[in-house]
Amino acid sequence: MKNWMLVCIVLACSLYALVACFGCGNVKLTGEAEQAAKVSTLDAYNAAQRATTQPAVPSWATSYLWENYKQWRFFVRADLADEAWGLPTPEETTGGGVK
Repeated sequence: MKNWMLVCIVLACSLYALVACFGCGNVKLTGEAEQAAKVSTLDAYNAAQRATTQPAVPSWATSYLWENYKQWRFFVRADLADEAWGLPTPEETTGGGVK
């Protein structure tokens, strides 16, 4: 029984070390993949911007589109290692929430 627990602990520690070393923040795109990620980010921004100006779009949909843009932007920023890349959200420019 003790041997089984020891094996489980070693495997769990190994898995943790593997995930920590090769974590989710390690993104590297090149060529067309990098360009496609940038274009997708800007497309997400445009969709969120259009939703913000349309009164018929529900607030939950607008919030979802802004969150989608922020996730794409985070992905590209991780690839470029540049925290300033991308356009700011209304929340970031005004200090308030998305309406």
